Amino acid sequence: MITLGIIAIVVLTLLGLPLFLAIGSGSILGYLAGAQNLKLFFASYYLSVSSTPIYIAIPLFTLAGYLMAESGAPGRLLRFSRAAVGWLPGGMAMVAIVACAGFTAFTGASGVTIVALGGLLLPALLKDGYPDRFSLGLLTSGGSRGILFPPSLPLIVYAMIAGLTMQSMPADFGGSLDEPEAIVETVGAPVDSAQAALDDELDRLMAEDDDLDDGAGVAADEEGVEVAAEDGTATPEEGVEVAADSAAAEGGEIDGSGEPEGAAVAAEEDIDEDDELLAELGIDDVEAAAMASVGDVGGDDDGDGGSGVAVAAPEPVMQVSVDRLFVAGAIPGIVSVLLVALYSLYFGIRHKVPRFKFSWKELGLATKDMIWEIPIPLIVIIGIYGGFFTAIDGAAIVAAYTLIVEVFIYKDIKFSRLPRIFRDAMVLVGGILLILMSATALTNFFIDREVPQKLFELVRSNISSPLTFLIVLNIFLLAVGMLMDIYSAIMVVVPIIIPVALHYGINPVHLGIVFLMNLEIGFNTPPVGVNLFVGSLAFKRPILELIVAVIPFLLISLATLLLVTYWSPLSLFLVNLLGTQ
Repeated sequence: MITLGIIAIVVLTLLGLPLFLAIGSGSILGYLAGAQNLKLFFASYYLSVSSTPIYIAIPLFTLAGYLMAESGAPGRLLRFSRAAVGWLPGGMAMVAIVACAGFTAFTGASGVTIVALGGLLLPALLKDGYPDRFSLGLLTSGGSRGILFPPSLPLIVYAMIAGLTMQSMPADFGGSLDEPEAIVETVGAPVDSAQAALDDELDRLMAEDDDLDDGAGVAADEEGVEVAAEDGTATPEEGVEVAADSAAAEGGEIDGSGEPEGAAVAAEEDIDEDDELLAELGIDDVEAAAMASVGDVGGDDDGDGGSGVAVAAPEPVMQVSVDRLFVAGAIPGIVSVLLVALYSLYFGIRHKVPRFKFSWKELGLATKDMIWEIPIPLIVIIGIYGGFFTAIDGAAIVAAYTLIVEVFIYKDIKFSRLPRIFRDAMVLVGGILLILMSATALTNFFIDREVPQKLFELVRSNISSPLTFLIVLNIFLLAVGMLMDIYSAIMVVVPIIIPVALHYGINPVHLGIVFLMNLEIGFNTPPVGVNLFVGSLAFKRPILELIVAVIPFLLISLATLLLVTYWSPLSLFLVNLLGTQ
């Protein structure tokens, strides 16, 4: 059944079918071959969107990127960067690096950066005396260096898929993790005051016992009473009964009448919109409970679920969230840009590239020209890193601010052009959302058929060391980056490798940075790196010429990848320091 579904996806993709149709059709075929209820597949489409608030950030950040690309922002960014660092040895090359990284961070597409900025930067580099090969290699590889900076769409998509995958994992998958904690996660719609009291008791129990042994579903009250399932896990009914009994032991009234309700509380949930949809589809309570793993139904964007059935499961070292990914990518992204900047500095000195004098006047004029656009990245960086608002709030602020600046202040975009810009941006968003929903169904299919468990057993029989696993993973992901676009790779590969990586004790946030860095390098890796073909079209040069040109920059990227892969504090230091949720 698994093989049939995978073969169907591969064949349909090779035949040219859109990816979301290929993934969706393969998933449906897998469900049918396994004699599973197909209603679960279609309901997972709906729940994957309705239960994941971070979906809102994707169209907002995409719109902001398209507005900047269609305005005079690229030219103003180039002038400002040139005035700020262009006077240094290798200064114009540094300008190109910073401009490409910043532009990719907002558009989420390295190919768009090559097309939008390549025509401006290549003549400027050649005019300043940089060799043709160096300039082509810098711009072709530079298009992907902003993937790790907020508000990069790949970071958002990875966080969503990784989060859904970890929620869908069975409670006993991950028992080999180092010091896993037992958590109690609630899913479902809000209920009456009885359930609110039960939730308060669960929160108290979680706060009192943070270091439980090997994922055993243990809850302890203040008097030291412990309750655990014999196999280390607790069923939903047992979880509710344990919490109810614990609350009753302290003399608290659970339903206002002094009588604990136990497992019956979950049966008294109010029917909301999701419940109505499930009722229309004819899905019963058991099936609905099975589907709850696709998202935090009724939860908020911070991952706090609603009320309902309590589920005990082992918690990995760190949960994946968009805010954490945004923070984690900062240092690796800076290191990547800095190493290329140092190489450009060395190249400029060695080849005696002409320099021009620093001018305070030009810097002032360039700053004044770009004064309204400088706050755009600062809104994201300061707001999210400082904990003032979430990624969703930041997306709304950035989109509204960019629209006001480009349309009403700079007046680069006429009202007549807005419908086309909105349409182009939403076409991209629609494609991403369709793939996301199809990937959610595929993820549920993989988890249900125990694909990660089987893959882990295969890997564990041949690889015993996490170090060796990371080496093999990097090689695999580099190949994936050459063959697939970034969104397709995230949707298809992440649900498979996340559970396996957790078994080796690899932090899922750190894994996300390593994952995206590999794809970034794969874009520029011969013979089929997508940026090589985009650069060939944009610069009208033979692809073999670009392959030779990007080799020095590929070596720098590989060195950065090794550094980030095997020194996890580079990606986790700021997350732990800032306590990002």
